Amino acid sequence: MKKLILASMLVALPLLGALPPSLYRKAQSRSSDVLTIEVKKVLTYRYRHNRLYVKARAKVLSVQRSSRWMRRGSWITIRYRTFRRLPRGTFGAAPIPVLQKGHKYRAYLKRQRHSWYYTPAAGARSFKTLHKKVRF
Repeated sequence: MKKLILASMLVALPLLGALPPSLYRKAQSRSSDVLTIEVKKVLTYRYRHNRLYVKARAKVLSVQRSSRWMRRGSWITIRYRTFRRLPRGTFGAAPIPVLQKGHKYRAYLKRQRHSWYYTPAAGARSFKTLHKKVRF
């Protein structure tokens, strides 16, 4: 019996691996809103062991694609849950990064139906950091 359980765990381990990049790209292409944002305020709440609830307020700098009336200068709220890191010895999808105040991102989002906030549409690759210009 122990051998059967061990064998089934070894077979199932690869199924728990990280998601392939093609799935993230597909999710990005299907996202309803693609925006360039600057994060103005971030609140994080810790719940359970290593999980975080993130609520961010951001200003829209440009709109690449929008499902609604979104335009440059609009303000949006982004809410999501993430985790700091996977427990040692486990595999799975990467965590959604916690947004940083003052940083600019290309954001792949989806607006929640019958709601006023947005959530990440492409998991861990929902936010791409845009580098700031360096002044000399």
